[in-house]
Amino acid sequence: MGKFFSIDSPFYRFATKLTDILILNLLWILCSIPIVTIGASTTAIYYVSLKMVKNEEEYIVKSFFHSFKQNFKQSTIMWLIFLAFGVILGTDYYYLFNLSDNPSLFLKGITVLASILYAFCILYAFPLIARYENTIGRTIMNSVAISIRYIFRTIIIILMIAVLTFLGFYSTTTLFFALMFGVGVVAFVVSAYVMKIFENLEVQKQKWDEEHGEQISDENAEDIDDILNDNQDEENYNDHEENENGYKEN
Repeated sequence: MGKFFSIDSPFYRFATKLTDILILNLLWILCSIPIVTIGASTTAIYYVSLKMVKNEEEYIVKSFFHSFKQNFKQSTIMWLIFLAFGVILGTDYYYLFNLSDNPSLFLKGITVLASILYAFCILYAFPLIARYENTIGRTIMNSVAISIRYIFRTIIIILMIAVLTFLGFYSTTTLFFALMFGVGVVAFVVSAYVMKIFENLEVQKQKWDEEHGEQISDENAEDIDDILNDNQDEENYNDHEENENGYKEN
């Protein structure tokens, strides 16, 4: 019985993860109340959850607010862009399927295609901001490129989000748990899939650099760095020996 509750037991690790997810979920809700800060909150929750899937998390609250502050400007701009396009798409859907008597099949197709690209972008944009330094334009392009390159994994992630959302709203009981854990669980599940994609891309980039690093031009080097620019983990963290909190002093 003692081993069941020991620090190294699967039960203890599961309970710890679940507690961290609960904390992250509550932090996301709290920091998203002003609406305009949803982007920064989403980046922050991915920043921590991407570490959680690799068991590299340390101080959940401190890490969350570290990312929230560091990525606030870029994440907020990205969120406002997505919000604006979301309003446009919603207006298009309302017009095409409610107000228009005989909507063009072409316009319907364009709207559906735009919606798919929109979902692809918003799926990867905030995890990319959480892990890499890059411009907003390149982050959006990289989101589309990754979603298309890993289309099957992208579809699986979207289906997982849809299933979790359905379960969350299935009953009043599940709705309570969704409010307590929902966003945190979704971020953790998405991070588990997205981290594998990021690590795959990082390995490919490392191999490319080793094989062609001295032969490529500056222009080509910039193209190679589109998806993988600067890793924020390397920029913001030192080894444990340098700082027990795991943060560089800014």
